[in-house]
Amino acid sequence: MTILITGGSSGLGNSITTHLATLHPQATIYFTYNSSAQAAAEIELQFTNCKALQLNFTNAESVTNFTEKIGELNIDVLINNAVTSLYKNHF
Repeated sequence: MTILITGGSSGLGNSITTHLATLHPQATIYFTYNSSAQAAAEIELQFTNCKALQLNFTNAESVTNFTEKIGELNIDVLINNAVTSLYKNHF
């Protein structure tokens, strides 16, 4: 099984990635990251079945490069967890 998790290196995405990597060590798990390269590298070191892919959804070139590569990954499961921006409004 091949899984792709967008936004998989931090927050909830990190929890999803590491949980699935533990439950399914035979699966290949690709996960995207934007600015959390250190966290992505730590996941790859901890879980040999995980592979980080840099992706910035706010950058057209980054998205184009990713979409050209995605066909090669043969994804069975997609978990879309990416957030392009988060605004906190307080009253």
